[in-house]
Amino acid sequence: MYKHLLIPISFDESRDVAQAIAAAKILADDGAKFSFIHVIDPIPGYVTEYIPPEMLIQRTDKAKQLLHDAAKDVDNAQTVLLEGATGRMLTDWAADNEVDCIVIASHHPAMSDIILGSTAAWVVRHAGCAVHVIR
Repeated sequence: MYKHLLIPISFDESRDVAQAIAAAKILADDGAKFSFIHVIDPIPGYVTEYIPPEMLIQRTDKAKQLLHDAAKDVDNAQTVLLEGATGRMLTDWAADNEVDCIVIASHHPAMSDIILGSTAAWVVRHAGCAVHVIR
């Protein structure tokens, strides 16, 4: 069905990333490309001046390793680490890279989230491609 699937990876245990990967494999055409993306929330400049630079490097390196681990058993997978507002970064990257399906794991929402988590809700509302939400 789909030729290029984006799988946002959150390291939050409340999201079932394994189910999102399994669903993406089912939805994919033979030879499909899989893009595993994690978005790091930016740290405000007034805070980073108090964080040792090696801690910021360790944060990035750990995210890269966890992202690689998530994608290691998927053929034709690439990993991408971005920094910014998660929902916007995902939808912008998908538009710029010819993604035709986003498979996103959503956490079980609190009352304040109404139906979907805020990132999943943003992606559903703003993506220019199909979106499958895994709960």
